[in-house]
Amino acid sequence: MNQADEFRKWLVSLATSVANAVKESGFLGIGGERTSGDEAAAIRKIEQALAIK
Repeated sequence: MNQADEFRKWLVSLATSVANAVKESGFLGIGGERTSGDEAAAIRKIEQALAIK
């Protein structure tokens, strides 16, 4: 694996970590989801743009 591949994977990992940082649509920390549909779609677009997966 070269440095460019490692950087691409790091970018996706960073985007995933940011998306998972706060739960969405919960009440007082109960319920909700880690990644919203919009965030998941954005991560998929990043993966496609970087030719990952």
